[in-house]
Amino acid sequence: MIRIMILTFVMLLSGCVHIQAPQLTTISNFIQENYQSDTDTSSSWQLTVGGYITEVSFITISSQPLFVNTEQDIAVLDRYTFNQLHLPRFNDVRIKIKDSASASGDKVVRTITVNDVLYETQECTPWQTVTAASLLVQDYPLASQNQIMTASKMNSENIQIRQQSCQGATNNIHTVVLKNDNIQHITQYIPYFNQHITISSL
Repeated sequence: MIRIMILTFVMLLSGCVHIQAPQLTTISNFIQENYQSDTDTSSSWQLTVGGYITEVSFITISSQPLFVNTEQDIAVLDRYTFNQLHLPRFNDVRIKIKDSASASGDKVVRTITVNDVLYETQECTPWQTVTAASLLVQDYPLASQNQIMTASKMNSENIQIRQQSCQGATNNIHTVVLKNDNIQHITQYIPYFNQHITISSL
């Protein structure tokens, strides 16, 4: 049942469903009572954007991974990239990010829409595995820098760090830390916020 409720939130992101304000409270209460026991992996994650810090749970619905909480924050994941964001207590816009192959096939064209209006187009490199020596984290929030640098020094074959560079109005780097191929940490620059969003396993 909880999966149906979360799916409703995802559809709401794409505009397929309109939920009236009184219904949101009912849905939120239902999730708060039930989502802890229904997650497929660890439910202890922290989402940070600037000074906004909140806990979220990781849920997979029909192979679609997403992070949600009872405050109606949603971050939908497509491989290593957030492709939909709605963080109403931080900023009530709906952000969608779509990747497609460039004409040459060696780059990724990323379009970012805010409330269904094109905000920016970027050209991105494919994701690449990096070492501690080639790691780029200088523009990240300090907490994210520390987590990524700590992971890079573990010298464990179970830990892998991947980065992607994107050029839009600014050049920015996105980073994901994997442990046994499972995401532990993601830092992604969101142009509309002019800040990085970070989600880390606690």
